[in-house]
Amino acid sequence: PRLLWNAAAERWALGAPRGISMDWNGAAPAAIVGAVAATLGVVALELALKPAAGRKRAARVLLDEIRLNLRLLGEAAKDRVTSPDRVSETIVMADRGWRAVEADIHYLPSKALRPLLLTYAQFAELNALVSGYSRRVDVVHQLSGLPAQLLVLELQGNQRLFGDMLVKVPAQCEATMKRLREVVDEGPPDYAPGA
Repeated sequence: PRLLWNAAAERWALGAPRGISMDWNGAAPAAIVGAVAATLGVVALELALKPAAGRKRAARVLLDEIRLNLRLLGEAAKDRVTSPDRVSETIVMADRGWRAVEADIHYLPSKALRPLLLTYAQFAELNALVSGYSRRVDVVHQLSGLPAQLLVLELQGNQRLFGDMLVKVPAQCEATMKRLREVVDEGPPDYAPGA
């Protein structure tokens, strides 16, 4: 048996309610096509410009945060001149900017992303070193004998590491800031729809 196809069967197959014409010769399809084209144009514009806006926003925020951390490192280095055997227990590297732009970090180019990741890894290492040092100093005062002497040796190693990092991390910060400045200065003007 052969199935005959007609307009009523077409409406039924497409799920159109009765009484609605499936005639595509009218003006309604042109309006639909125009609306779809406009929507696709907005989406294309969003996809083309949002990465540039996200990249610039992330670069600006991280640049400011690295400047802040560089200032903190400078203060710790000044404190170290007056008491070289001490790790500044009040220094804490900021990372709120990183968390604020975490969703946009992947927009950064690899030439900026690599030094940025290294810089923030060094910030985390400094934070861990400082918090571990202050905990161990508290423990040393409670111990005596060989365990205390071993802990003092470990603290001295931490002091040397802290001093080395106060030299190494600012140089890494400068290199990262140079790359982030390049990102801020490049490309089209800022565009941030919905950001």
